[in-house]
Parts: sequence; C-alpha cells; structure tokens
Amino acid sequence: ILQSSAYSSGFFNTIPDSDGIVRRVPLMVSYRDRIYPSLALEMLRFAYGVRKIVINYSDIGITHIGLDDLVIPTDRFGRVTINYMGGSKLFSYISAVDIYSNQFDIAQIENKIVLIGTSASGLFDLRATPLQSTYPGVEIHATLIDNVLSQNFISHPSWIEAVDIVVLFVVLLFVVLLFVFFGALVSAFLSMVFTVLLAYIAYYLFINEGLILNVVYPFFSLVLLYLVLSTLHYFLESKQKKMIQDRFSKKVSKTVAKTLMEQGGKDILEAKDREITIFFSDIRGFTSISQELKEPKRIIEFLNIYMTPMTNIIMQNQGTVDKFIGDSIMAYWNAPLEIKDHADKALQSAIEQVKELESINIKLKKMGYPSIDMGIGINTGAAVVGEMGSSDRSDYTVVGDSINLGSRLEGLCKTYKERIIISEFTKNSLKKEYNIEFLDSIKVKGRGLSVDIYRVIL
Repeated sequence: ILQSSAYSSGFFNTIPDSDGIVRRVPLMVSYRDRIYPSLALEMLRFAYGVRKIVINYSDIGITHIGLDDLVIPTDRFGRVTINYMGGSKLFSYISAVDIYSNQFDIAQIENKIVLIGTSASGLFDLRATPLQSTYPGVEIHATLIDNVLSQNFISHPSWIEAVDIVVLFVVLLFVVLLFVFFGALVSAFLSMVFTVLLAYIAYYLFINEGLILNVVYPFFSLVLLYLVLSTLHYFLESKQKKMIQDRFSKKVSKTVAKTLMEQGGKDILEAKDREITIFFSDIRGFTSISQELKEPKRIIEFLNIYMTPMTNIIMQNQGTVDKFIGDSIMAYWNAPLEIKDHADKALQSAIEQVKELESINIKLKKMGYPSIDMGIGINTGAAVVGEMGSSDRSDYTVVGDSINLGSRLEGLCKTYKERIIISEFTKNSLKKEYNIEFLDSIKVKGRGLSVDIYRVIL
C-alpha cells in the first residue's frame, strides 16, 4: 500500500524501449527504499480523492494497481502499456500565452484534469511512439490518464509471458513435425496457414481482449527453423539419393533407378522378407577357355563381350543384377521394387539370353575367341532382401534357401545337359505359356521334401 500525504507530486520520466519508442510507462519507481507514484497515477489518485494506492502482486511480480474500485492492469514490473489512439493533438490544447493573458474560456478546464507541458520541438520534450515519431511527452501522460478513466487498456500481464513461451515451443514443434511427415512444399504451405492463423489469434486478442501476444519471436523462429530444416532436408535427401544411386546405378535399369531416386527413403535399403525370383547363369567350360586364352587382358575382354549384352537383357526386363561371380551372373526380380509377374520376366530374360548367345558367338569367332555355351537356373521363393555387410562395407543383396536352390539348378544344367532349368515354384508362378517339360525330382539340402525341376524347351 502506497500512502499519500496531503500534497501531491509524481515523477514524469518515460523510459523508451531499446528502439527508442515509448510503449510502456512505469506507474511507480523505488528510490531509497521508498516507492514514488508517476505523475499520471498521482493525478488520478488526487482526482478520485483516494488516500492510498494498492499494489497487487504475485510470486513473479506486480499484477495490477488499485485506486479503490479502479483497477489498472500492469506487467510484472508495474508498467502500463499505453493504448495510443492516434497521432498528437487529439486532446484539447490551450496556449500558455492565452492563459497568461486570460484569453480563454474557463469552461474549457472546469472539472477537467489539466496537464501543463510543451509541444514545441525546440523545448526537447518530443518522444517517439508506435504511431508518430515526434509526439509531445505531455500527451503520453494525458493518454495514460485517458486510458484509465475510460478503462480502455491494452496489457501484457505477467502470465502472458508463459503463453508466449508455450506458443514459441508449439511453433517450433509444429515445424519439426511438418518436416517429419510431409515434404518441403507441403510444409511451406501448412507453415503459411499456421502463420496466418497465429496472426489472426494475436489480432483477435489485441482488438477484443486488449492482450498483447508476442508474435515476432514465433514468426522469426518459424521462418528460421523452416529455412534450417529445408536446407538440412535438402542435403540429407541429396545424400540419401546419392547413396541409393551408388547402390543401384549398375544393378538396375535407368527407369528403375529413377523410380528409386524419386521414392528415396531409408526403408528401401532396410532388410525385409520378399518373394523373389532368383537367377543364376554360368559359362560352360570357362576354366578350359581361360587356360586357352592365357593373357589376363584377353580373358577380361572375352568376359566383357559376354557379360554386357547378358546384363542389359536382365535390366531391360526389370531385373536387378546382384553380382558377377567369375563367369557367373547372379540376378533377381521383385526387389528393390515390386515387379509384377517377376517369374515370367526372369524366364523371359533367360530365353532372350540363350537366343543372344548365337550373336555373341559370331562376334567372338570374328575376334578369334572360342565359342561358348551357358546354363541358367531359376527359382522362385521367399528371401531376405536389404542392405547387408559390415559397418565399413555393405551391399544390397538377397539371402535365403531359395537362393541356394537357384544356384543348385544352374549347376544341374551341366548334369542334365540343359540350358535352362526352373523349379516347380517358378513353374507355378508363371502367368504366360511356355514349352516346359518335367525333368526330375531332386533332394535339396535343408529341405525334407524333394523338389520337382523342369527344363525349358526353346
């Protein structure tokens, strides 16, 4: 409680914000263990005939100031945010000359609160306000008195600071979640919608409730965080695409590689169960051929003449070339992308390769190389597909019993003197008609039942 004496006095200091603009005015100051009221507050007290001023506060600071039934909301430092109504000269002015010479109507000041001050620029009592850069200082006090008399306040109470912090964290969390669940363009659109909504809420609270919500920090934080996350997302996406490109650029066709790049995402490389069709091919008698060729350069040239068209055929049929094992090619279908009728595409590749072998042999003969023959084994079944290996070196590949059976079938081509052998699982998965004959039933290591195998007649 601030008790007043019979006479009245009050400080008239205005403390501008860091940008030099007067937005708030303190209603009291503490000096030498005493509290002194401001000029405007003391004039109001005197006008209402109140002997005491009540300072209401909480644990975090002042909440409001009371003059009997009159309540003045303040921030926690006891400052009132001035609700400016426009530019200067909104209040009635009477020239000091007119008063001195008694050339004014007494009714103009009768039962009125009168402030004596200056408005001339040479007297240096001009202040900057949010609405005008040169505003008479005396009108700041007049505006504050008018705000109290009309109870027309705008306020920034102590609890609103907690709301500002919550809003800031909500904005930051919102932007982060946008980038987790959406792309950059969708995030940009939703961020703009969120910004407009926040601005509308702040405007509504200001106009209807007189509350000042800090939207500057949330807006700047939203823009800054969006830019940071967009940049980070761009580099991570570029890195992810480069990693996918490195993994698959020589394994799949350009069309499949493009689709993988567009999809992106780590889940492409993650291990998963998938039904695939596995393909193994091998050059017959390659050991004897390599001994005949002798020179390493000729052996590599010989293999390249064979491998290039064979690999192209696999890729053209949407297959994935897993690896080259000496003179053998290991490939599979239905991974990393799901391929419709993958068993048919694998068998079609095998048929095309056998037909292409005739052209390859003509080319080899012209270059002085020996002719070759080949065997192909195809099996369809469940496998684990994904990125596998050590922390330093890994590759996207397939593992499982179905892979072992496919390799076994390729080896049986030598025994049965066939070029293409498929399993019963591949035969049952085929959608198109082919000239296929039963060949044998074989026992496979790890399987309790025998497996029927078939030869493909070209």
